Amino acid sequence: IKGMDLNKDDAIDQFINMSTHDNLLIFTDSGRVFRIKGYHIPQFSRTSKGIPIINLIAMNRDEKVKALVSYAKDDSASFLFFVTKKGIVKRTEIAEFENINKNGKIAMKLNEDDSLAFVCATDGNAEIIVAGSNGKAVRFNETTVRPMSRIARGVKGFNTDGGEVIGLATNEQGKYILTISSNGYGKKSLLEDFRLTNRGSRGVKAITITEKAEKAIYTEGACFLNVLAPCPRGWGYKTEDLMQINKLAVETCYWPLYEVIDGRYVVNYKPKEKLPVEEFLRPQRRFKHLFKEGNEWMIEELQKEVDERWERLLALEEMTNKCE
Repeated sequence: IKGMDLNKDDAIDQFINMSTHDNLLIFTDSGRVFRIKGYHIPQFSRTSKGIPIINLIAMNRDEKVKALVSYAKDDSASFLFFVTKKGIVKRTEIAEFENINKNGKIAMKLNEDDSLAFVCATDGNAEIIVAGSNGKAVRFNETTVRPMSRIARGVKGFNTDGGEVIGLATNEQGKYILTISSNGYGKKSLLEDFRLTNRGSRGVKAITITEKAEKAIYTEGACFLNVLAPCPRGWGYKTEDLMQINKLAVETCYWPLYEVIDGRYVVNYKPKEKLPVEEFLRPQRRFKHLFKEGNEWMIEELQKEVDERWERLLALEEMTNKCE
């Protein structure tokens, strides 16, 4: 259903859920912050256009709202975590934002070529994930950034490597990371797949599917891209187990990850300890007949086939790389 009418050339940027008695902190790209009570925002019907935000706060016409953070007195949040477009980060006690007049206050000092990108509330011990336009993301402990004053500039949190920050999340929001590219490609990953590292690093690759597709598309001659696309309903497992099913397919070598480039085989991932194929089969309802009494031979045959294919793949990699 339609959620909101929009003016021409306008788009919905973000939305939050809050109580009328909550405090709403509004952060702009220039590093300023404004605070209003929830009940000061007029209530409208579901499809109405609303009112310009400059009718509620004294922001400049060239400023843009970059973050909305609501909090109540009994919330567990004790800090605000800031990230700029260039990867500078800062955390400040939320108590420093109690007294803000209608003209707003400086929430973070910025370098001339930088602007505020994201702000989120934390309990002071969160794990921070910052994503960049270069497809990489860094994960580090919030405690590696010392508490700073409201007007401090912050420290380096993410090496954008020529790009800019496009996302901020914490482990308090869930155990999965949803990554979506500008071309509409998306994937869901476990938070633990992003290794915990130091702030200021380049991070790890968050999404590569577009590069893989382009590599296949622009390769001269015949090319083929084979993608494992699980189907929770058809395969018979819970939707939230999707990532685990994918991982088991790879760790059991039921679905090995490899490339063939100009006749040369490259195995992209080799499990440290190859799991038995039944670890991939058991969670899926479509394979339940294999575990009935008397059908043990079926799993043994399948395990034999998986092992043979894996050994053949490793042999092809060794042979084709020797011939270079």
